[in-house]
Amino acid sequence: MVKRIGILGITDLTEVLLAGLFRLAPDAHVFLCADSLHRAEDLARQFPCWILDNDRAVIDEADLIVVSSAARAAEHHQQAATYRPSQTVVYVQTESEASQVTLSLLTATPSMVFSAAQIDDLLFLLHALLPAIKTANSIELSYRISPSSVLRQPGSILPG
Repeated sequence: MVKRIGILGITDLTEVLLAGLFRLAPDAHVFLCADSLHRAEDLARQFPCWILDNDRAVIDEADLIVVSSAARAAEHHQQAATYRPSQTVVYVQTESEASQVTLSLLTATPSMVFSAAQIDDLLFLLHALLPAIKTANSIELSYRISPSSVLRQPGSILPG
């Protein structure tokens, strides 16, 4: 399955992220925003990325969106309604002084319920970022999968 990944906000972590993404999915389609054109062009020379004119173009092309700067995260958090419900949006914030990478997860679904595809996207992204994550005290992941047999249409009766 070809991953369609958009990156909004190019930071020092972006190169490491791209190296991990293309190691895991060499056929991925990665879209960068031209707001930092010089840095985007440098990355596009190293990796097979497309540079698009603006954030909207990147959002329209991608299924998995990485927002990787604090200013952008605040801006896009308030505009979450502009994402498609099927998109996975991940905010990645780096804290240089503490040598930490913080992943804040957001989907366009209001109840923060992740589909199986979105969970796969998040695990894929985490796996791509692992080389950039310095030794930390702990890392915690927890999620719950609801079997499809438990989900029901309104008005239907669950089997006994």
